[in-house]
This record gives sequence, structure tokens and C-alpha cells, in this order.
Amino acid sequence: MDLVERVARKRCERHIRNVRRHDTAPEELERNLPASVDYAWRDFEADTREDIAEVLDEVSRHLSAVQYDPAPYTAMKYRLAQFRKESGL
Repeated sequence: MDLVERVARKRCERHIRNVRRHDTAPEELERNLPASVDYAWRDFEADTREDIAEVLDEVSRHLSAVQYDPAPYTAMKYRLAQFRKESGL
């Protein structure tokens, strides 16, 4: 399971808990939650992918602003670029 899927599943779970808490008994909600998340998490995938890409862009901008000793920050920028590539972002 990659980062996008983990975050999308968590967002989906939070959404289902929020929406269903008013009309579903807590024990029934907990029992049905895994199947509901498995069914619906892909609805949250596109937004999650965009949000993660936005955060990575913001981190890269902040790292680019560092001028004192750029070596550690340059390494971090390369790791972020590699992470973005591996995640398909």
C-alpha cells in the first residue's frame, strides 16, 4: 500500500465515521467500516494525490530558500524528488 492509498483510506474512514455517526450504532459502524473503506477509498484518491503534491511543492519551496549550508537541504530535495517519482506524483 503506497502513501496515496494509505492517506486516501484514512480520509475515507474519517468521512464515513462523520457521515454515518448520526444514523448508525457505533458497534455496527465499526463492524461495517473496513468493507465500506475498501469499497469507497478510491473516491478520495485524486484529491489526496493533489494534496500530497501540494505539500511536497511547499516543502521544496521552503528548502530552496535555505542559503546558510545548503548541503543537507539539497540532499532532502533529492530525496523528495525521488519520493515524488516513486509515488507517481
